[in-house]
Amino acid sequence: DKNKEYLEILTPIKAEATIITGKISARYIEKIIDNLGASEHVNVIGTEQEIACLITEEDLRNIDLREVKDTVIIPGRCFVHDMVAEDVFRSDGKFRLIHRGPDLLTVDGEMSGTMTKNDVLKHELYAFEDLIELINYMGVKI
Repeated sequence: DKNKEYLEILTPIKAEATIITGKISARYIEKIIDNLGASEHVNVIGTEQEIACLITEEDLRNIDLREVKDTVIIPGRCFVHDMVAEDVFRSDGKFRLIHRGPDLLTVDGEMSGTMTKNDVLKHELYAFEDLIELINYMGVKI
């Protein structure tokens, strides 16, 4: 909430999608989506895996597909082949578009040690802008 003013420079969300992520980051991404006023169009599902980059096929299979929208964004660096992700998210007979999101939505520990607070915020804003552009381009228009 304390950096909410930075969200005003992001492109408005104009489509529906489901974001798949790790357990730790899910609540933070949800809060950002909510602060952008898009929580009714974009839902965030956190897997049992704590770190998004470590999500596997098994983690995806444990997701309740009734909660998943027609466009699904998986972490850019998760351990799941694209075709496997498609099979998992279409296993209920519903056709869904599956896309990889940005590799990182924030900087990791090694990177952040050499960056200023403003550099970190700038990186995160660029990453979220990339995510929003993907949602708007590939998602179902609202």
